[in-house]
Amino acid sequence: QAHAAGLRKLYLGLEQAPTTNRSILGKNDRGNVMSILRACANTGVKVHLFCMVGYPGSARADANATVKFMIENEALIDTADLVGFRLDRGTSVPGIRAIAGTGGWQMALPYKALRRGILTPPEIADLEVACQEKLWESVPRLMHPLYRIVSHWDEFTEVSDRTGDALVAASG
Repeated sequence: QAHAAGLRKLYLGLEQAPTTNRSILGKNDRGNVMSILRACANTGVKVHLFCMVGYPGSARADANATVKFMIENEALIDTADLVGFRLDRGTSVPGIRAIAGTGGWQMALPYKALRRGILTPPEIADLEVACQEKLWESVPRLMHPLYRIVSHWDEFTEVSDRTGDALVAASG
């Protein structure tokens, strides 16, 4: 029904692969991510995943599991973003605290970990690059900037106005 109504692409905040640590992100899908991905694929709706590595309380293993999940399920994923955690201004995240008086006009603020095991911003930056490289080497389409622009237009056909001049594309 969603596809018939015009839905062509779903943008989904996965954050990280289905693991027990997803609860720290406030994700309560109980592993239903796969059923969402399959339902979209079965109805012709493409999916873009937003993924994040290095969230306070998550581990390198979670980041690797996320990349593995994306690679193993690439047939169900059209495009994706994979970024490292950043503490944005005005955001409260358990286990870290923004360093007062820093950041200037920046949106992402430096922070201090309040407990052991939380990755530092430089560690997260390295992890982000490593995960992106692994994903790019395996399934470059997921993050390719040009593919992202055109991927959801493959079902569209040309529509003409009353004069016969081509207009924007419409669903075929």
